[in-house]
Amino acid sequence: MVSLNRKGFNDLFSGPSCLSFYYNMYGIAMGTLNVWAGDRIAKKKVWTLSGDQGDVWNHVTVDI
Repeated sequence: MVSLNRKGFNDLFSGPSCLSFYYNMYGIAMGTLNVWAGDRIAKKKVWTLSGDQGDVWNHVTVDI
């Protein structure tokens, strides 16, 4: 889990933002990868992916 909750964080980054990362989800028992945006009170799921995605590293950019 990655958390970007810091005092003043929202003041530094107002306006459109994105999160860019690589993931590898390989295997029959692969679960779910979720990206949430917001804070602990008002958060929403902005991206999700489940299951076996093959034995490759994939890149994704999510607007947050």
